[in-house]
Amino acid sequence: MKLFGKAAALLLSAAMAMSVPFGASAEKYYSEEEYSVEYAVPYEAEASSKSDYTLMIYMCGSNLESDMGKATDDINEIIKGYSGKKVNIIIQTGGAESWDYKGISAKKSQRYKVEKGKLKLIDDSLGQKNMAYKNTLSDFIKYCKKKYTAKKYALVMWDHGAGSIHGLINDENYPDDAMELTELYDALKSGGTKFEFIGFDACMMSTMENALAVSKYADYLVASELSEPGDGWYYTDWISTLCKDPGTDTKKLCKKIVDDTLKKSSDDSNIGSTDVSVIDTKKVVSAVLPALDKLSAAGNTMLSKKQYADIAELRYDLALEDSYYEMVDIGQLADAFGELATAKKYAGAVRSAAKKAVVYSKNSHKYSTECGLSVAFPFDDLTNLDTLINIYKKTGYSSEYVEFLKYFANVMAGGQEYYLKNSGSKNKSPYSKCSWYNKKKFYADNYYKKYYLSDDSLELSVNRGKYVLPITEDQSKIISDIAVNLWYYIEDSGVLYELGTDNTFEYDKEGNLIVKFNDNWVNIDGVFVPCYYYKTEVNEGVTEWWSYIPCYYNGKLACAYVMWDNAYNTYPDNGVLAYWTPYSDDGTPLGKYLPEVGDVIEPYYYAMTSDNKFYSQYMFSDTTITLSSDSYMIYEDTSVLYGRPLIGMQITDIFNNVHYTEYIAA
Repeated sequence: MKLFGKAAALLLSAAMAMSVPFGASAEKYYSEEEYSVEYAVPYEAEASSKSDYTLMIYMCGSNLESDMGKATDDINEIIKGYSGKKVNIIIQTGGAESWDYKGISAKKSQRYKVEKGKLKLIDDSLGQKNMAYKNTLSDFIKYCKKKYTAKKYALVMWDHGAGSIHGLINDENYPDDAMELTELYDALKSGGTKFEFIGFDACMMSTMENALAVSKYADYLVASELSEPGDGWYYTDWISTLCKDPGTDTKKLCKKIVDDTLKKSSDDSNIGSTDVSVIDTKKVVSAVLPALDKLSAAGNTMLSKKQYADIAELRYDLALEDSYYEMVDIGQLADAFGELATAKKYAGAVRSAAKKAVVYSKNSHKYSTECGLSVAFPFDDLTNLDTLINIYKKTGYSSEYVEFLKYFANVMAGGQEYYLKNSGSKNKSPYSKCSWYNKKKFYADNYYKKYYLSDDSLELSVNRGKYVLPITEDQSKIISDIAVNLWYYIEDSGVLYELGTDNTFEYDKEGNLIVKFNDNWVNIDGVFVPCYYYKTEVNEGVTEWWSYIPCYYNGKLACAYVMWDNAYNTYPDNGVLAYWTPYSDDGTPLGKYLPEVGDVIEPYYYAMTSDNKFYSQYMFSDTTITLSSDSYMIYEDTSVLYGRPLIGMQITDIFNNVHYTEYIAA
């Protein structure tokens, strides 16, 4: 089966036709009229002016511009939509190693005014600025308000986003920095401007914490709680609407941003759920936060009654996108709590409050249960809770929700420490220096003993050609996740390398876990790639199984995401390479891009050599893949590999401890 199969063929044809969702690189062709707006006019100072509306666009180009020209694309969309003199559109540029837009400098930040058919350079005195630094943003806001005084103001933040915990802005000139929500709050406070709306043309920023951070300075928040669709926002039509009628109702204008963007996303035939929402920030403060606090008080009651396991189980299944973000949809969180008797009444109130605050939302999957607003719930890395605590302190919103998260984190930390102590590990808890860490909040040892999963109790064996792991009823209550783990051992070189994880198992009548491994593994163009199962989704009646491949993609540290479903891309021969995501040095995901013919994938493997050295990025000389129109992805028999496979199980318990069985030869 070809890699670009039935669903993927639509993506590939779209990409090759210059429709490039999620920032996939492609050469852009311009008509003479379009190309004429490529050039920024020479610097010309502008006197203070007064208009009906000033729209500020804070554009950190990042790799979105230097690699794919996405900022340039959006500037052209903005210029195309601009008309009249009643609206000022001011753009501050920076943060990219190079710009496709002729005249914009990569060596310094600049400020431009949009005029008919062109950009006008209005401030070339800034020098190189860190776009993630709060003062850079606040200075821009102050400048716009002073020089372009208006009856109404709006602000658009343009770049990467990574949710409440990890913030936004990835300036390529300052790669080790990002703008935290506490810094965004300080910048808005210092800027001294009340906005009609603040928009985030960035991933993962429709969050409750972000709404709280901007609530004193903007009536509405426009953002996505998932990864953004396609090329981000589509600007031309809503800019045109604003220019024709600067007095247009703000909510109506924000809805048009959503409609235009989702229509463009649909036209681009993206894989994966996408969304944009309009959030009433005042209702987040007056309705959502109080309702969540009452639900959190019920959660604290549950924790005090030793019902941690129930909460941990529901949280494990709620992560949006990647567990790195630590975000959950607040509506789905309420629905999950609604299944628990103690919290049912309060959970319904949270869902109702969220419905009031999310005044408009569209999702590309019509059966989605996401409400359009997320909330941070640290689970994968509890050290992230300190960041969240600081956000609530800075914005001035004391919250029972934070107290609930502290209680939950301490119970989980206690479970992890109990496991370390009793498993003979020499590792120490990473949480002892966290502000929330409090051993008085731990449960007593008899609780942890009851829910203790011993590695020695997990014995994988072969019975009548099947791999069997007996699971007791008590053990099943404390297991959050199970994965089949495959390694391969090359005897001649002594290299042991990991091929990945899968969810190919089932239970027999006795409750034993049966591994369904038939010696097949994921193969792209003849290369067995490392592949890790991570989620199952049901969209519009179609079940999708998603996995990722750690690799260097076109020379960038990345993961390539692959998908099978039960309709078009069926197992085992019809898998599709859906998209790929590059990562910054600190592990921040940097968008989603479509695969293209000519892309180069260099998979890397977790491996151990005969001298007991562990490698997190072990690469073989003959595993480079160059995608072509004939590329394919299938499950293929691993017996053609030189060496022998080893099968094991990876078990995650309710405290996020990860357990491994012994590995046996397949």
